[in-house]
This record gives sequence, structure tokens and C-alpha cells, in this order.
Amino acid sequence: MSFVAVLPSIHPPYTWTALQSMHPAFRAHTHVIDNTVHNQGVPASWNAGIERMRQQEADWLVVVSASCRFSPLGGMDLIDQLDPDGFPVVEARYVGWHLIAFHRQVFDRVGRFDENFYPAYWEDCDFSRRLALAYELEPPYTTKVEVEVTLKSFAHGIQLAGVHIEPEKLAAYYVDKWGGMPSHETYTTPFDSGRSLSWWPERVTA
Repeated sequence: MSFVAVLPSIHPPYTWTALQSMHPAFRAHTHVIDNTVHNQGVPASWNAGIERMRQQEADWLVVVSASCRFSPLGGMDLIDQLDPDGFPVVEARYVGWHLIAFHRQVFDRVGRFDENFYPAYWEDCDFSRRLALAYELEPPYTTKVEVEVTLKSFAHGIQLAGVHIEPEKLAAYYVDKWGGMPSHETYTTPFDSGRSLSWWPERVTA
């Protein structure tokens, strides 16, 4: 089973502990995105993982949070449960999007992660909305599997790095895009535009 893992890093000591807990075979496939100098944000970091997956012609992209702390299995228990004939989004139970795998076909149907959810949060809600529309799903939008992993804490790396996040602005963008909050959306295309699910406006940076 070929895979690429992507791990955005904003606080190197925190990231290093996550890497140390990985099985060597998992760590060898992990692409760390350094956001310490220029913080491109979580969605753009994950998109870099998509590009690496395509370059290496891998089957799966695994998104890993620096909060993850693995058992001696080191994440390979997730890889062993990836089934190309099953649903193409596989999430580690109890840790959610901190450890989640996507088959490459998902990005062909749904597109990349919307980089306007900068620097982090709500990108998972947006992608879940697109999954639901693309695959005609009701919640939950993933297959959940048992993986021996715990979380150091929630968003601790972001807090340690002092990253500023405006949750109200991110929520407002989501509502603009989908016509309502999660579970109350009214649009079936981005911004009720009739465009592809993969479309989002280019992010304007300062």
C-alpha cells in the first residue's frame, strides 16, 4: 500500500516528538511542511502533500497532526487498514482529522483543500461538505478505524507558536461559501455559483 504522509510544522520541538513516535516505515514516508518562517497555513500544507502524493504516484495521502503520539505500532496500524476497495476516507477513531487518510481518487472528485481557511480551522468542515455532495453522503463522512494513537493536546503547537486565528472570520467565509453553518448549508455548489466543488477563489495575501 503506497502512501505519503504530510505533517505541517509550526513548533519544531513539538513536531519532533511526533516524528519520534512514528514507526520508521511511517516516518520515511512523512513529508514535513515547515511553517516556522513563512506560515502558509494548514490547507496549503495539506495541498503540498497532495502534490507530493501525485509526484510519487502514491495511492493514499495521510494527514498527520504534530499533536499525534503513536504507540510502538507507530501509525502502521492505520496503513494496514487502508482498503482501496473500501470508502476512500479513513479516519483514526477518537482523534478525527488529526490522523486521516484519503485515497487519491478523492482529490479528483472533490479538489484540493480551500486555502482561504487560513491559517487553520474550518478546512475540515469545508472538505467534509464537499465529500458529502460528491459522494451523496449523510454523516459520518469517513470510515473510522481503531489506531493506537493519542493526542498531546488540541492545537497546542499553534498556541506554542503564537499563531493568530480569527475564528469568526473563518466561520463567516464558510457561511458565505455554503449558505449556512455545518448541517445547515443551503448551497450545493461553492457560493451558489454553479461551479465545480473543487473551485474556491484565489486567496489574497498581504
